[in-house]
Amino acid sequence: EVQQREFGREAMIRRAWRSARGCGLRLASSEAVRYSNVEVARVPEMAKMLGLQRELKRGAAAVRVMDRAVSSALIATLQRIEHGEAGARQDEDWECGECGFVNYASKSKRMFCAKCGSPRSTLPTRRAYMLTGSRGTGKSMTLARVVQFARDRGWVAVVVPSAWHYVNMGHWVSPSEMTSGKYEQPHGALDVLRWTLEANRRESLEAIELTEERKERWGATNVAGLLEAALADERSEDASSAVNDLVAELRDASAVPVLLAVDEISSWFADKIDHWFGGKRLSPDDIAGVDLVKAPLLDPDFAFRRGFALYADTTSRPVKLPRHFRQLLSHMPVELRVAPFTDLELRAAVDWYCDAMHIDKPIDTPYFNSLLMITQRNPLAVYEHMLTAAFDLHDDEANLDYEVNPRLGKQQQQ
Repeated sequence: EVQQREFGREAMIRRAWRSARGCGLRLASSEAVRYSNVEVARVPEMAKMLGLQRELKRGAAAVRVMDRAVSSALIATLQRIEHGEAGARQDEDWECGECGFVNYASKSKRMFCAKCGSPRSTLPTRRAYMLTGSRGTGKSMTLARVVQFARDRGWVAVVVPSAWHYVNMGHWVSPSEMTSGKYEQPHGALDVLRWTLEANRRESLEAIELTEERKERWGATNVAGLLEAALADERSEDASSAVNDLVAELRDASAVPVLLAVDEISSWFADKIDHWFGGKRLSPDDIAGVDLVKAPLLDPDFAFRRGFALYADTTSRPVKLPRHFRQLLSHMPVELRVAPFTDLELRAAVDWYCDAMHIDKPIDTPYFNSLLMITQRNPLAVYEHMLTAAFDLHDDEANLDYEVNPRLGKQQQQ
């Protein structure tokens, strides 16, 4: 039944595309839609952030990202913190710039409009922000865009690209000798430490001095030395505790601003993970560092002295946020909803995909309306259906090959 339903959807897309052939109208994108390139060298964590798109973009030096309202609002907040403008922590009444609806602070503390869902143009200062939205709306891409902007301006950004992989992958766990009552799972922690050392500016890492306790523990004087010591072969088994100490040091850092970013954070609210020890199945909080990394989201007393934390929810994993947490989340003053494309963004994306995929056939308004209906403006769905349309353009070439070798099916020819 699932296969038949998927086949029906693809057939509808092909019919809509064929009906649009032969028309001379080309959609015109507005100059208001801007793009940025997120470089893999600056955000190497993207290799584990983007899932399927990672395979499609393998070998590329950069990923093209549309500058959307959520990322622009977060970047503005980042610049405000960088310049020492803390901003108001109290909620105020605000008027939505998109629909004009007045959102009252006494009714809701949300970061987006209660009527149209648009984010606030100026975000109030919070210890953390959480990106939510359906699968494919661009939460991971927004997170990557903000991380690169921060690193380019000298921030120290620590990124956990996949919270699920961080606690579930790896071949073994062992009791931690450095963090009492916790377990070491170095598989994901070593990646986080290595990327933090390689992708951030060296002078920014050296500017953050360690406390006396951690100087003695790691034999280093600053964060750069801590990362190098933790990545050494003889200390690699303590990688999870190293992440815990790293976040603890960044919490009180004032020499440079810091950003903590975690994707798929909902995976850390599961009851259990795929690791056992001593006949007991572990939970995410049993891994050293996990409770401290997600503390800005839950603990009102935990805040970075100069910086903030940025989390992204996920609907791609079987583990979802607990029901009680999800019920509170829509009213918590940390949620930023990543909405589907607007009509303007969708038109710009279609035009860009036509150029990138060498689709020379024009797109008319009926096809655009059918694409809007099928994809519901979801960015990932728009990409997948435009890719289907690009393959459909090669039907004529496939027919020629089919006449030469009739033993091969049409799909095999494509």
